[in-house]
Amino acid sequence: MPDESDMELLRNYTTHGTEAAFAGLVERHVGLVYSAALRQVGIAAHAEEITQAVFVILARKAAGLRPDSVLEAWLYETTRLASLNFLRGERRRQSREQEAYMHSNFLEHTDDSVWNQLSPFLDEAMARLGKEDREAVILRFFKEKKLAEVAEALSITEAAAQSRVHRALEKLRKNFAKHGVTSTTAAIGETIAANSIQAAPAGLASTISYAALSAKTTATALTATKTMTILQKAFATTATIAAAGAIIYAAHLNSQLRLLQAQNASLAGQIQRLQQQLSDANSQISSLNDQIASSDRNADELLRLRAEVTQLHRNESLPQAIATHPPKAPGPLVQIHLKTRFYSIPDGDLQSMGIAWTADSQGGQMGYLGEPQLKNILEAMRGASDITVLAEPEVVQSNGRETEMFEGTTTNPEEIFDATSYYSTNSSTFNMRFEAVVSQLSGDASQPTVQTIQITNQVTFAYGKTLVLEQPIPTGSWLPGMTNIPSGLQDLALFVTATPVDSAGNPIRPQ
Repeated sequence: MPDESDMELLRNYTTHGTEAAFAGLVERHVGLVYSAALRQVGIAAHAEEITQAVFVILARKAAGLRPDSVLEAWLYETTRLASLNFLRGERRRQSREQEAYMHSNFLEHTDDSVWNQLSPFLDEAMARLGKEDREAVILRFFKEKKLAEVAEALSITEAAAQSRVHRALEKLRKNFAKHGVTSTTAAIGETIAANSIQAAPAGLASTISYAALSAKTTATALTATKTMTILQKAFATTATIAAAGAIIYAAHLNSQLRLLQAQNASLAGQIQRLQQQLSDANSQISSLNDQIASSDRNADELLRLRAEVTQLHRNESLPQAIATHPPKAPGPLVQIHLKTRFYSIPDGDLQSMGIAWTADSQGGQMGYLGEPQLKNILEAMRGASDITVLAEPEVVQSNGRETEMFEGTTTNPEEIFDATSYYSTNSSTFNMRFEAVVSQLSGDASQPTVQTIQITNQVTFAYGKTLVLEQPIPTGSWLPGMTNIPSGLQDLALFVTATPVDSAGNPIRPQ
């Protein structure tokens, strides 16, 4: 049975009633369901209840699942909805302070700092993914399947599976960035794989299997059991009164006639009450049947719940942030001084200056310079006749705020540098997202055509380091404002130096 697929086990259960097949499914996926529930509700006992409810739903709906369904994704989405319903009920019974305490108590048991940042937003980010992307992430990182296994489960090629996983991780990274969590796609994938699935409590799988398999029998027998109980009570009461009446009639016929008439009236009242109870029981049974039927109409409900989840996260973002990150004592205001230098430099010149290069994603290369090495390179470049300083814009920006600076005219800027920088006082590092654009000319000098060179990147570098990027300038182009068209191949060299400063502009050096 371990070699059978999820759909084969489901078919064995739905077609032949093989309980061992269903128990195998529970054992295989209980960790995924339990971990997702625990992450959302924060308490192990509640997570166990939700896990049991999810597998009860699976037992009832197994026959209706499509053959091409990805069971892991179906279980994950069902767990999310079940957890949402639970939390709505829980909020009606508990105060916001108690809920915040439970959430922080759960986070205290997680050691990984990256996981601490991602965990509160993981399930929201997963809900924003499309169905195909979400299935790929669950299989690759939640269940830690190999790419070949992901491709087989999704009926696509291994290359397509790798592309889909990368695309989904990039979407997750952008979503986390909106919450101030900056990380790489590789780190996100490794963190989810290492922390998203926790071991379910011992014995939970067998308990769930028994409860789920008993649920259908319990629901079917509910109507018959309630009806038989009511009728047995009625018959028992009638038999008792009839026997008592016979004995009394034999001993005291005349004196007990009026008493029997009174008892007959009482019996009529009891019968009326029993009929009312039977009617109430039938109403309850009808209501239960309606609830069971409505639980199968999940399509519209799913859309509505997704909208509610989005609104719920918006409404609770502030209290969650306060609970997760209590206010700290105010510290010194940190700003970032950005100094940029744009150069036109002959191809190959920088390679000869001892810079350790790595290729970037746009066909260029990048490296990092210490202060002494930067000083030496700038001095060597300053006296070279074939190296042109295009622009040297600089600005002081607030930590984490986007800033755009350019040199040129407002209608035809020649060099633009658009950046958002973050400075970590704990690690003395800068994390920067930037875009640099340089206007250039091509074609005949009498009728030039304007085109651009664009460099975009997200980098992390340490205090005291300068980022340097090199990008080829297309052949036949020249830069506005230059009196002579450069001869030979030219490169665009961009130097970026970041320095933390206080509100007065004084440099802040790490301790």
